[in-house]
Amino acid sequence: MAVDDDYGPEVFTYTREEAYANGTFIKIPPEASAHFVAFDVLRLSGTDTTGWPYRRRRAALESVFAARGLIAPWVLCPSTTDPDTVREWLTGTSVGIEGVLFKLLGDAYRPSDRAWQKYKVRETTEAIVGAVTGSLTAPRGLLLG
Repeated sequence: MAVDDDYGPEVFTYTREEAYANGTFIKIPPEASAHFVAFDVLRLSGTDTTGWPYRRRRAALESVFAARGLIAPWVLCPSTTDPDTVREWLTGTSVGIEGVLFKLLGDAYRPSDRAWQKYKVRETTEAIVGAVTGSLTAPRGLLLG
């Protein structure tokens, strides 16, 4: 889910399971501009597509967008096999691109397996936040655990 920066993070990374597990629910004001960004299809018209290679799943997803004429708020995540296109995307990081994912076109979907690789534009880390000084929306300091 991508949301206008005026209302929060540009891209929400929570899955439904993560949101339920940690009690994080993101409320989007009705006036906010939000889009659903699709990058894969795991079920199509009642058919489990997880055993299909990514190349076939991606083609099916593109067909759904074309056949139904889907437009905003439905967005098809850009995809390419061209290294020059990837370089161009990564040089435009001011628009909020965190990085790119690399997937093998012949791979089936494997739940709970991090088979895809990610190249991040910026180096980040994860930590458990024990306390915050300042407000949650503009913290001045963090106590990490």
